[in-house]
Amino acid sequence: MVFISILYWIASVVVLVLVLLLTYGIVLLLGTLIPTNPRFHPEEDGFDLYIHTNGMHATFIMQAQNKAFDWSPIILPELFEVKGPDTYLGFGWGDKAIYLDIAEWSELTVGLAFRTLFLPTPAVMHIDAYPELPTTNVLHTRVSKAKYINLCTFIHQTFALDEEKQVKLIPDRGYTNNDQFYEAVGKYHAFNTCNTWAQRALKLIGVRTASWTNIDRSIFYQFKKIKPVSKPEVMI
Repeated sequence: MVFISILYWIASVVVLVLVLLLTYGIVLLLGTLIPTNPRFHPEEDGFDLYIHTNGMHATFIMQAQNKAFDWSPIILPELFEVKGPDTYLGFGWGDKAIYLDIAEWSELTVGLAFRTLFLPTPAVMHIDAYPELPTTNVLHTRVSKAKYINLCTFIHQTFALDEEKQVKLIPDRGYTNNDQFYEAVGKYHAFNTCNTWAQRALKLIGVRTASWTNIDRSIFYQFKKIKPVSKPEVMI
């Protein structure tokens, strides 16, 4: 009887896990196919907005400074080898342990993956500095000045701030001379990933995106449906 009870308990757990995974998959599929802000149209005379993926998660790439927003008082240019008014900055939010402790995806363990997805874990902001726009895995649209400022404000509010209202740099943890890590607000988990963060930002400023997602492909699927705009214009 004890053996049968154990088997019954194991079978129940397996069934529950399968049901949860199926439900999660259905929610993800529907969230991908159903757009938010489907009537968004680019502003031809607005500000360029770029979204980039490394194959795993989406990041925003923006000018370090332009007529709408200047990041230099917040993200200090002297921290990067690449600097100047023509610099672009990439902003990504993600799990602290994965960002800081794993150099290659092959180093990801089952235990860390489970903890990251199913237990709320601390997050960080990752900033890359580019001398020019990346040429692969980048999509582009153009938004109004108000929308652009709202996106910058959303990103800024994701940084954890110290008592003097300054972003909190994590020293000596960048991969190269052109990236830095900062403390962030929020917790990372299966329903709040780096891609959920990016989707939430696009939704907030009225740009077409997936209604919900935790993967970059969902964001790109809807972003590709946005009407193309003319060649990007640098607005310094």
